[in-house]
Amino acid sequence: MTELERELQSARKVYVEAIDNGDIKTENEYADIIDIIAKTINGKNKQNFQQWYVGNEHAIENLECPKEIIDEVREFAKHPMGFNKEIVENWNQYLDFDLHDKLKTYGMIGASRLNKIFKLK
Repeated sequence: MTELERELQSARKVYVEAIDNGDIKTENEYADIIDIIAKTINGKNKQNFQQWYVGNEHAIENLECPKEIIDEVREFAKHPMGFNKEIVENWNQYLDFDLHDKLKTYGMIGASRLNKIFKLK
């Protein structure tokens, strides 16, 4: 299974959970993510795949995560459901850099990027 197929599988799980929980915002967000990934896998979106792939090839930064937010960051890195701009805005008050600039996207793909930004282990 490729990384892209794993992303699709993971997105589908979050999407189904959102439907089950009545979370329309997350459901809509993940419907879009699933659409992009599925089209990419099926070869209908090669250029977007290249942009997606390059956009996800980030160096590991291993920055120290402030103790005030580390538990939340770990949780979203493992289970990205509900990961959004508002959460990042809240975390930014504890950081000496703009996390929005490092993420560029939210939801599942942005949450997986947290593992490359922070030392979470």
